[in-house]
Amino acid sequence: MVLGPRIGKYKDGKTQPIPAHHVPMVVFGTFILAFGWFGFNPGSTLAGTDLRIAMIAVNTMLASVTACLATMLTLWAMKMKPDPTMMCNGLLSGLVAITAPCAFVDTCGAAIIGAVAGVLVVLSVFFWTKCISMIPSARFPSTA
Repeated sequence: MVLGPRIGKYKDGKTQPIPAHHVPMVVFGTFILAFGWFGFNPGSTLAGTDLRIAMIAVNTMLASVTACLATMLTLWAMKMKPDPTMMCNGLLSGLVAITAPCAFVDTCGAAIIGAVAGVLVVLSVFFWTKCISMIPSARFPSTA
């Protein structure tokens, strides 16, 4: 609200999507983050001899994959095409959601956590876009 709206984001009081400028770079960045996550989550055990390290890696992978799939299915359920950038957001939301409990849930729990995160990321994007478009100063830029 202090800086004002992004130019081109709001037109006639409605929000307009600003598409990603380079989708392959978004996907590449997502895979770099996911690769780092596989070092972070299992590496948090601080011992390569701990047998939980395999379960942590599997839970991390399951949550990210199910979050990506849930994102795609949610977009289909909303009668939209699956967007690669939104699916990358879904994958990252699954990784964020599983980070804390990755050593303490079973594989079914990890899949459920990922699926919930994938649905929530889609719903939250539309929710916050709608909330921000209701702010009067966000809809119409000042002429000053």
